[in-house]
Amino acid sequence: MIGRRMNRRTMLGGLLAGALGSLMTGPTARGDQSGPRKRFVVWFTPNGTIESAFRPTGGERDFTLGPILEPLAPFRDHLLLFGPSGAADWDFRKERGLSIRVSEDGPSGGHGCSKLLTGRLPALYEGNEMASGPSVDQVIAAAVGKDDYLPSLELGVRSGAPSSRDHLLYAGAGQPVPPESNPSAAFDRAFAGLATVDPDAERRKDRRREVLRFAREEAKRLAPGLGGADRQRLDAHEAALADLAARLDARVACAPPALLHASPGDWEEGWDSYDKMPDVGRAQMDILATALGCGITHVGSLQWTAAAANARHPFVDAPEWHHELSHHVLREGDLSVDPDVTRKVIDVNRWYASQLAYFLGRLKEMPERDGSSVLDHTVVLWCNEMSDGFYHTHQNMPFLLAGSAGGHFRTGRYLTFENRAHNDLLTSLCQAMGLSLDTFGDPAFCDGALPGLV
Repeated sequence: MIGRRMNRRTMLGGLLAGALGSLMTGPTARGDQSGPRKRFVVWFTPNGTIESAFRPTGGERDFTLGPILEPLAPFRDHLLLFGPSGAADWDFRKERGLSIRVSEDGPSGGHGCSKLLTGRLPALYEGNEMASGPSVDQVIAAAVGKDDYLPSLELGVRSGAPSSRDHLLYAGAGQPVPPESNPSAAFDRAFAGLATVDPDAERRKDRRREVLRFAREEAKRLAPGLGGADRQRLDAHEAALADLAARLDARVACAPPALLHASPGDWEEGWDSYDKMPDVGRAQMDILATALGCGITHVGSLQWTAAAANARHPFVDAPEWHHELSHHVLREGDLSVDPDVTRKVIDVNRWYASQLAYFLGRLKEMPERDGSSVLDHTVVLWCNEMSDGFYHTHQNMPFLLAGSAGGHFRTGRYLTFENRAHNDLLTSLCQAMGLSLDTFGDPAFCDGALPGLV
């Protein structure tokens, strides 16, 4: 009996080890981890916002979303919002809330994006003004994405060919990383290999399934003759084998988005028109969400237009140039061309919030192996190159985080700060993704991670 038990334990252990080894080897194993990995996404929109409509009201937990952020209400518990302490009245000449201090001109610094995600002053490179260091997404990608099929995935919607000062993402000093705004090209970059059936890979999958099937059947056959510790060990083996089988079958769900997979050629012409912005945006969000959910990458970005962008939004009854509208918002004491301009700027920003809600929904519907969702292990940074389009200010920037990065951030809160550098927020994001950094960007403009976020 002792010999038979030892043989059974040895055999069961060998079957489990064989199944594990068979499943975890080969090209299809990319992205398999012992637990869900964290993901980071940059979400950029331009031309500032309207603080009174963007800023929540109320306290840390009992806050009420403003008109612009109302579409994000279904994800309220996943949000981390920021604002200035003190009264709602504001002076654009003062730094309040989270401010971009990285400026030689004080809190008013124009449309340039080079400081936004790098936390450094720009410099001249071959006569062009560009960032003097890497952006936070690329620093994170270098640390967490080096073994991914794509270390990072940069997408855009009508992002065009920005001027040097308007590049958002940088691999290093003077090294911009442009986004891909054509969904067809973005599709090819993310899914070129995934969309092709590899006969050898399919044979490997079939062989692994057969190994798992045999191991589970043999475990069930042996169960009646075991008891005590042997039975507990067998139950653990069966649970592990069931999990392996589910994980192998789940990888079939990692397929390219149906919208583009059906006819990617539809995007070859007209993808850069203003009327198609909602359709192109939906395609890009599907591409990015699927790439994140399938482990193709763990770092991505979606850049809606560009800094100082003169995009039009006729689908929300705002056919005028967005940049021009942002300069003529009605304010007390300021000249205004039309009170309706304020409504249009709010509606444009509210539409961007609704797009973020769609993207978060895509992440939430994707399950992880532990029963959580991809959203639960993601953090999205919504950022803008400035706070106010009329004054071109960099004080009280409209930053927003969606997702807790695997529980690192305590979400569902509205936090206020007297005056902190936005570099501190970038530092907090690096730490959330597991990087051991005490500062980010130029240390002269950074006091360390923000308090109270984790």
